[in-house]
Amino acid sequence: MRSKVVVRSTLSGSVLDGVRAILEELEWKKQVSEGASVVLKPNLSWPGRNKASYANTSPDVLDALIKVLLERTDRIIVGESDGTRFSVDECFEASGYADVVAKNGVRWVNFSRAPTEPVKIPMLEGFELPVDLMHCDVFITLPKLKTHALTYFTGALKNQWGCIPRYDRILLHKQLDELIVEVNSLLKPALSIMDGVWAMEGRGPVNGRKVKLDLLLGSSDPVALDVSAMRLVGLDPQKARHVVMAAERGLGTFSNEEIIISGDLGRQFCIEPARLERTVSMMNFLTRYPFFTKHILLNNTIFRLGKGTVAALRRFGLS
Repeated sequence: MRSKVVVRSTLSGSVLDGVRAILEELEWKKQVSEGASVVLKPNLSWPGRNKASYANTSPDVLDALIKVLLERTDRIIVGESDGTRFSVDECFEASGYADVVAKNGVRWVNFSRAPTEPVKIPMLEGFELPVDLMHCDVFITLPKLKTHALTYFTGALKNQWGCIPRYDRILLHKQLDELIVEVNSLLKPALSIMDGVWAMEGRGPVNGRKVKLDLLLGSSDPVALDVSAMRLVGLDPQKARHVVMAAERGLGTFSNEEIIISGDLGRQFCIEPARLERTVSMMNFLTRYPFFTKHILLNNTIFRLGKGTVAALRRFGLS
């Protein structure tokens, strides 16, 4: 069977209308039974209000999804993990999630402070995954449409990197693409709703520029969703190694001929990809050495000095 990707514009209707239309076309009630336990995983990668609208999944998208799901179940958890240098609770506040969670009566969970359990993924030895995620009936991922300096694109598949609840998961960066595939193979998101109302181009996933696309996308196939989103905004899916690997692993459909796009695609988009700077590439290479990662990269004082140096090099085109 061909995979379906549904695209809706928020120019012709509300976010709630768009999310509902996507879910209905994807026959979401076949995935979410009455009273099912559901975990929603947004992308929360920036702790300040200045970039929240285009770095983090919109609270409007989260609110709309919850409202539709509440017609079937009230056992809903919204969860995300801490970042390397911030608590995800800061992102939660900066993005206005507190009001969304409170008014809908659902539960917020910081995965980094919640119970975890070991998993049978050799590359994750010493790391565990949240119990809530491992034992829910339905897992739904809510990525932001963004470019990424290391993985080229961060969408439905990459969003599960944040399911690894330790702040120091950067220790695993040497196997980033492989681990994204492994975690998705284990968690198997039933549905993916991508927020492209505000997107990010250039030096994503947090240092790029905001782009207004006014788009919502959804699929039950995360590979097809990522591939279609990239093609829609002028990016080359072949450059996203983790997406290619996920398709080869059988986690979804890559070929355009095997994907049905449902929606108004009358507008053309072209966003700027992230350029993998030499300094970023070198830093990622050095993460394979635990001493460097633990004592330099995860040392906030040293990292800030290094970040200032990179910024100076960037100004002179030397990064």
